[in-house]
Amino acid sequence: VHTFRVRALDKAGNIGESALKSFEVDNKAPTIRFTKVPGPWIKNQNFTFEFLAEDEKGIQTVECKLGAAAFAPCDSVMTHAVSGLAEGNHRFSIRATDKAGNRSPEVNADFGVDLTLPVIAFLQEPPAAVIAGSAVSLNFSVTDVLSGVKGATCSLNGAATACA
Repeated sequence: VHTFRVRALDKAGNIGESALKSFEVDNKAPTIRFTKVPGPWIKNQNFTFEFLAEDEKGIQTVECKLGAAAFAPCDSVMTHAVSGLAEGNHRFSIRATDKAGNRSPEVNADFGVDLTLPVIAFLQEPPAAVIAGSAVSLNFSVTDVLSGVKGATCSLNGAATACA
C-alpha cells in the first residue's frame, strides 16, 4: 500500500492541512481454470461449464464466448450454460478481469457435439431365411462420421453374444 501526501503553501506563508491518498498497485493478472468441461464428445445440445477464477484482490468480471462470438459476461462468476449447440466441433473460452483491470489469458475447452446415431450396415445377408446347420456368419460394419465408433454389442435371441 502506498500513501501519497500533499500539503499546499500559499504566497503569504500559510500552510494548509495535509491531504492523503492511499493506493495499491496490482499488476498481477487473475487466474482462471475449468472445473467441469464436456468430454471430447457430448450427445446433446446443452452443457453447463463450471470454472474457478481467483485473484488476491478480487474478481471484477468473468467473460465467456462460444466459437468466434465476442466475449460477453458469463451467467455467473462460476458457471455458464450453452444450449442449442449444432453438431460438430466447438470451442468455449473464458477469461477473468480483476478489480485493478488486469485480464487473465484466455482459457479454452474444445469439444464436439454428435447427435447422429451410429449406422449399422450388414455386408452380407444370410443365403436364405431358413438355413441348415448351427453356424451362421453375419458380417456388418458400424460407422459414425463425427465422433467415431466406440464399439458394438451383439445378442442372439435376446442373449448376449460376442461380436467378432
